[in-house]
Amino acid sequence: MAQGTFYVYFPSKKAIFAELVRERSRALRHAIQEAVRGCRSRLEAERVGFLTFFRFIRKHEGIYRIVNQAEFVDRRLFQWYYRHFAEGYAAGLREAMGHGEILPGDPEILAYCLMGVADFVGMRYVLWDTAEPPPEVVDQVMAFVRRGLAGKEA
Repeated sequence: MAQGTFYVYFPSKKAIFAELVRERSRALRHAIQEAVRGCRSRLEAERVGFLTFFRFIRKHEGIYRIVNQAEFVDRRLFQWYYRHFAEGYAAGLREAMGHGEILPGDPEILAYCLMGVADFVGMRYVLWDTAEPPPEVVDQVMAFVRRGLAGKEA
């Protein structure tokens, strides 16, 4: 694309960067929402959500670099990316708490904890190994999540 054409659609390089972060955020959230739509429990939704996230970042591995760069390019955009994701995540957790599926607590804090698990496990097994995490990794993550969400009875 010619430089002049680029600026017809975007006023700056920063504007296209912001649009890319927003679009990838929408695409990721949509992929996870669609994948978990038929889940019968919060724990099933967590497993399906993690697997969908891992598959998405494998297919779109640049999203890690783009989002991490956003912290230095546009700090508010970086914060928006995670806050926006956490809002939807917390809503689902709040609903599960209301149904007694998971332990009560602050759904926003819990959303960030679970996002951190997915982020770092995804980085380790998807980006560094360039493959979907082995089943035993997902099983270990879910054992951790199950104990954290459901308490001793898990």
